[in-house]
Amino acid sequence: MESTLLLRLPASEQNAVSWQLSRNVDGRDVLESGSLALQDLASLQEKCINCRVVVLVPGELVNLTTLTVSGRVNQAVIKSLPYRLEEDLGCDVDGVHVAMLGRTGDQLHLAVVDQVRMQQWSEWLANAGIVSQQWLPETLVLPWQEGQCVVVVMPHDEKIIVRHDKWKAGVCEHDWLSFYLNSLAEDSEEELETVQLDWMQSEAGIFAEACRQKANLLQGDWKPKTVSKTGGLRNWRLTMALVAAISCLWLGGTLWKTHQLQRQTEEYQAKSVAIYNQLFPGKRVVRLLPQLERELANMKQSQQPDQGLLDQLVMLAPVMQKHTDIKPVEFNYDRSRKQLKIVAESESIVTFSRLRDQVAEYGQARLESVEQNGKSVTGVLVIAGQPK
Repeated sequence: MESTLLLRLPASEQNAVSWQLSRNVDGRDVLESGSLALQDLASLQEKCINCRVVVLVPGELVNLTTLTVSGRVNQAVIKSLPYRLEEDLGCDVDGVHVAMLGRTGDQLHLAVVDQVRMQQWSEWLANAGIVSQQWLPETLVLPWQEGQCVVVVMPHDEKIIVRHDKWKAGVCEHDWLSFYLNSLAEDSEEELETVQLDWMQSEAGIFAEACRQKANLLQGDWKPKTVSKTGGLRNWRLTMALVAAISCLWLGGTLWKTHQLQRQTEEYQAKSVAIYNQLFPGKRVVRLLPQLERELANMKQSQQPDQGLLDQLVMLAPVMQKHTDIKPVEFNYDRSRKQLKIVAESESIVTFSRLRDQVAEYGQARLESVEQNGKSVTGVLVIAGQPK
């Protein structure tokens, strides 16, 4: 039997990492376990040699959900999953990682994790020199059978894990357990048998369930690269170290410039959201440009539009379609002056001049400013008055 190391990562750096190791000793399977501080995680490197490493991540940081999808699930469908969940998530879908855990008929069983958390866990393991090919939510490794509702009290944590289906589980505090179980009973079509376990006493069952699980959070951008077991990776360590050193030098030289660009991007984003909130107060911003398009469509349908703005947008649409190399960043409309100001980015100053000249064929247009920022050019185009 292959040796397997099960690592349970904490929700914060202050909490401990627990581990379980199954290995064959003289024909017998021996299960070891322990816990250590996160800063001591590298001490488990020796146990990882010739060993399959399965990482469990905190259940309260993984949202398990189900989505109805008919037909074949191809790459296009997988890429669309975050946007199909947009209304349910209530957050910027570009900041979440969605993994498909399984499928039952037309029901896709999904796990949603914040990208920041995925990056944090990845850095913890990388800093400790530990490589894992499989990550699982800890909620899905509880020993469970059909018709059961398994309740497990976690050691050293103020939380309880409840698993009531193959793909359904949740995490709650001790004071909320009764309320949670009552809500499950009301929603369930059949009565569930509540089984209460202790994590430490259920180590064998938890370990066996984790080894059976084929699901994996490491998908898409987080999918692990295949590593040859013939020792090829060892032969490339020196080359990899040299590449890493060169990369660090290059990154050090451009770090400040990257930081400035990041701040500028965040400022543009904040200004865009602020303008949207001024135009449409009380509405939460999820995806700015699609929402702005919907609001403009609603204004047109309500027969109470600002005709000047709509005329300018109608005139501008075919011109912008010809300039796919220009990316609009911000729109600002002055109702009193009938003036539309567009902040956009491109790779060339000439592109802005061409855009201005084409817009001028329909009405008054001028470039208020053009600024070179490395390979990127930011320009402000002002369109005034009614189109011809």
